[in-house]
Amino acid sequence: MKSFSVPMTWPPAMLCGYLAFSLAADAQVAAPVFVPLDADGITPFAVTVTTTTPGAQIRYTLNGADPVLTDLPIASGGSITLNRKVTIKAKAWLGVEESPVTTSTYSVTGDIAAGQIHSLSLGWAKEVNAWGNQANGRLGNGVTSGNALAPVASKYSANSSIADAIGIAAGSARTVCAATRVKSGPPVGAGAAVCSTTLSAAAGASGVR
Repeated sequence: MKSFSVPMTWPPAMLCGYLAFSLAADAQVAAPVFVPLDADGITPFAVTVTTTTPGAQIRYTLNGADPVLTDLPIASGGSITLNRKVTIKAKAWLGVEESPVTTSTYSVTGDIAAGQIHSLSLGWAKEVNAWGNQANGRLGNGVTSGNALAPVASKYSANSSIADAIGIAAGSARTVCAATRVKSGPPVGAGAAVCSTTLSAAAGASGVR
């Protein structure tokens, strides 16, 4: 806080008013807070942005530049959904006062799982692809013999590829995935590939091994 001096002859009301004005002028706007901070996810996820300064407006960037008042606004408690590697910078303003810049870097990585003779990938857009031995329908693509040497889409049906997965796992003869909602049936195949709302539930339904 800045030091100041006032005439001793000022009346109490004037002195209190001057003190209140000085304190308000020196008050610092709290820097925005990110939750989570510097995190990675295998699929898109949200970052919540808040400030503890009442009435402050927050602006943010995703291009590495420090925010200015013309950048994207976000209300305190709002969230930003990320689907790629990005650095978020945010700054808060209250009148002419401004906060320090908060910076955090995030990645959306996808995932890989390997069974004994087949492999799976989970993309950032929540799609599942598989390759390797197709016996028992373990790739979830409707084929039950031969080998897929390049990735093929795992599907809920002949015309519906998996596009809402949030986790994958592979056993020696099974494929399981966790999805954001319950489906009416497993991925196409001969029962060796199963999706449910959690990996443990899918594994239990498939007898994964």
